[in-house]
Amino acid sequence: MALRFNPAPGWPPPPEGWEPPEDWQPDPQWPAAPEGWTFWVPEETPANPPEKPAESGTPAIYWSTPEPPHTWTPVPGHTAEPQEAHHQPPPGPQVPSTQAGQPFFPSLTGDPSIWPNRSPVRGFQRSQVVALVATLAVALGSVIPFVSYEEPSFLRTWQIPTGALALSFLFGAALTALVVLTRRAGLRTAACLSLLVLALLGFCAYLIFTVLGLTSGIETTATFHGGVFPGTQTVHWSPGIGIVLCIVGTAVTAVQSVLILRDPS
Repeated sequence: MALRFNPAPGWPPPPEGWEPPEDWQPDPQWPAAPEGWTFWVPEETPANPPEKPAESGTPAIYWSTPEPPHTWTPVPGHTAEPQEAHHQPPPGPQVPSTQAGQPFFPSLTGDPSIWPNRSPVRGFQRSQVVALVATLAVALGSVIPFVSYEEPSFLRTWQIPTGALALSFLFGAALTALVVLTRRAGLRTAACLSLLVLALLGFCAYLIFTVLGLTSGIETTATFHGGVFPGTQTVHWSPGIGIVLCIVGTAVTAVQSVLILRDPS
């Protein structure tokens, strides 16, 4: 069913087929919309007329957009004001509102949080989204090939225990939980500091483990051919996609935790 914009009582009727852009805001001189007002109605529903006709000589009221078109449609019964005196939206990004401090996002239900057929991203800052992806990469890196060993499997006397990989996964999950907690204003500082410390510790641990495998490795006692040739063996490994994700993920998380902490919004 086609929908049309339904102006609040006291607002001038919009031009035929006009739809407010996402950053549109009503003229601050217009009366506030009633609580729970339905801004989008089926096409056949008659438009809500203004409560009072404008007095003669009152400057025209226009529907403002981010970039004013070449022509404007004045409200019937109003006189047009000179272009230089025309009300223009202030420069810079605009926050739509019906009343001071109240967001203006008309919807079918009157809920000011959504637009019809639109799904605005809400709740997370950009730095929080980046940190969330980075922490999920740490958890993912723990369940995919972590490292590659230089020794064949039948000669290998040591490999990363499954329990250590499980702890790495839980570590990534804990970082993800801390990122979510940064959305709470009362917990933001503590969550950001905890996220920063844990991410730095994790970064150092993953990096040291990688360097260890590339250099000295781990020396273990080896017994070959049923104990006939006992001796020692040094196990070496090189980084796999899993540990690379963990290193990059913890580094990005540490940086983003600082950005989240510095952003007061």
